[in-house]
Amino acid sequence: MRQALLGFDAAAIGSAFLVAPATMGQRLVRARSRIRQAGIPFAVPALADLPPRLAAVLDAVYACYAEGWCDPLGTDAQRRNLADEALWLGGLVASLLPDEPEALGLLSMMLHTHARRAARRDDAGRYVPLAAQDTCRWDAPMLRQAEQLLHQASKLALAPGAGVVRVGRFQLEAAISRRTTRAASPAWPTGRPSSRCATHSRT
Repeated sequence: MRQALLGFDAAAIGSAFLVAPATMGQRLVRARSRIRQAGIPFAVPALADLPPRLAAVLDAVYACYAEGWCDPLGTDAQRRNLADEALWLGGLVASLLPDEPEALGLLSMMLHTHARRAARRDDAGRYVPLAAQDTCRWDAPMLRQAEQLLHQASKLALAPGAGVVRVGRFQLEAAISRRTTRAASPAWPTGRPSSRCATHSRT
């Protein structure tokens, strides 16, 4: 997906998976060869075929978001808008598979992170640690959506009649993001901006 749809080269894909460009290049060549030999068509799978492929798709969307997150100022033409594209893809997967807690967990995690994007860099482009961020610049509606998605994922994963606990890595990462957000600003998100934030928005 990253190469065919997003135009990533082997170096960019390798960086997302923490492997050398040459190693990733060899993997891509082998993958293309196997697909060609097996005669696998490039087609949109049926809805019933989606669940077995979910883990690989979520990993790809996550890697796409991570690449976009690395360029918050949008100065890299190859990475520009990748985070927004990943959010769209994550939302699409969640809409297609609304009963899959990991799909909801990934979208929740990305939204928790993306909601703080405007506060992550100062005017000079320097990274601002979470504890030092201006919470008035956080996106409150996005944080509320992230919370709702995580709550729904937890309900699905721990449903009494499900017969199996379906808690996965993306739900855990979303829960960690939620916890760190609350630790940085315990009253956030309340849906009601503080007086300081209200003053901040008028200036």
